[in-house]
Amino acid sequence: GLLVAMSNRLSEVLESNEFLARLGGDEFVAIQRKSATDDDTPTLAARIERALEQPVSLEGKIIKSEVSIGAAIFPRHGADPETLLSNADAAMYRAKTGVGTSVSIFDQGMDEILRKRRKLANDLNQTVASGELEVFFQPQALVRNRKVVGFEALARWKHPEYGYVSPTEFVPIAEENGLIIDLGEQVLRKSCEFAADWPADYRLAVNVSPVQIKHSDLALSVRKILESTGFSPQRLELEITESVFIDNLERTLGTLQSLKDMGVSVVMDDFGTGYSSLRSLIAFPFDSIKIDKSFIGKIGHCNQAEEILRSVLGLSENLGFDVIAEGVEDEAHVEFLRSERCKIMQGFLLGEPECHRSTERRIVHGHQVLGFQYPQVSEDKVTPANAA
Repeated sequence: GLLVAMSNRLSEVLESNEFLARLGGDEFVAIQRKSATDDDTPTLAARIERALEQPVSLEGKIIKSEVSIGAAIFPRHGADPETLLSNADAAMYRAKTGVGTSVSIFDQGMDEILRKRRKLANDLNQTVASGELEVFFQPQALVRNRKVVGFEALARWKHPEYGYVSPTEFVPIAEENGLIIDLGEQVLRKSCEFAADWPADYRLAVNVSPVQIKHSDLALSVRKILESTGFSPQRLELEITESVFIDNLERTLGTLQSLKDMGVSVVMDDFGTGYSSLRSLIAFPFDSIKIDKSFIGKIGHCNQAEEILRSVLGLSENLGFDVIAEGVEDEAHVEFLRSERCKIMQGFLLGEPECHRSTERRIVHGHQVLGFQYPQVSEDKVTPANAA
């Protein structure tokens, strides 16, 4: 729906000597013949920006999208199609990560960024192929007594030259270069192998990329990994973002339902940051939702954010969803979440992500968070779908 509407908008702004094509996903490429009257910013880029910044009415809802545009100009930025496309992609990447602009023109200073990105892609390919990707774990605990009930698995990549590379940098590279399916399977397999030795009531949360759902048999892969590692599906939570519902809804719903049928819980991650979160809650019966840390960080500083959190927590309680609050960093966050009956929390206050050996030591020495021993409450029964 949204991609179709945007494609129609783009087609409408084209002139007779211009060409538009979809590369895949939400990426498009356009070609414009440069005239003597054009300045350094192609006029087509400005037209595209104006067209896509207008809200779209889709199924009774108003959706506002964001666009990032990168441009390369012949022959200054390349004398062949491959170079021009590569340099335009580098400029688009700069537009995505920049502030205050949605249009970026390639310059030679981007060469270093492009070279590093290509090196990271090549090195990441080798890391995934050799199985050297690391998995760290961050604790999740009950809000009311801070009892640890599980951990989220987080992919970590230590590059020999750059040190630890942020997942926000290497995950998009993996998605763009066809590595994310193998990477995701590797993280899930390692996580299940490590967590198989944890106490039976500890949950394991693992992130899943939209690409894994759209371009692989995720349910079959999960089943094989669970069988080979002996990890119980009732202890596994797969976290997805609502962007999986943008394209091929029928396939997505089928995959998620297959996961639930085998006993795996499905969690909506980054709730509140997507294009239509409430619509996504209706589309599929999630087991839990995870409130994005951007909302938690505003507790005590923004009344509007607090009211939104109260509404989400109240709605979730009425609909039967568990709520996980991520980004908990101080006691004020805990007190607010406790007062609003949020069940589970995660964040640096409870502990930073650690390697599996440190996580095992944490478990062996009890339910410890930041050096404080919290009481073991024997009557707390953490069920697969409801850590109450």
